[in-house]
Amino acid sequence: MWQNLEVSEFSVLEKLVAEYTIGTVGVLSSPTMKVRVYENVRGTFIGVTEVQIKMKFDGLFKGGIGHGATEEETLSNTLKYFYEMIEENYPDRDETGLKENEMRFNESCEF
Repeated sequence: MWQNLEVSEFSVLEKLVAEYTIGTVGVLSSPTMKVRVYENVRGTFIGVTEVQIKMKFDGLFKGGIGHGATEEETLSNTLKYFYEMIEENYPDRDETGLKENEMRFNESCEF
């Protein structure tokens, strides 16, 4: 299996195991976003959101990240963390969600 590959020239080996499309009406100005879930050789998972939000305290953009022991747990943790970031930075947003200048989509090569 791929987890048993010995590739000492590289420090990280992860496999994309899932990509989800999430409805975001009322949360973001875009109707959907994607979340990718990767598995590493140790069998743990990391999730990453396609969308980054602008942090109020420093103006930098940050995406949601989650970890877990399963694909489903990781997806859930990623979405929870992403929503907590939105609530913390934009508690007074209106029903249309974040504005375009408050968020950005990762380039496909970054995501």
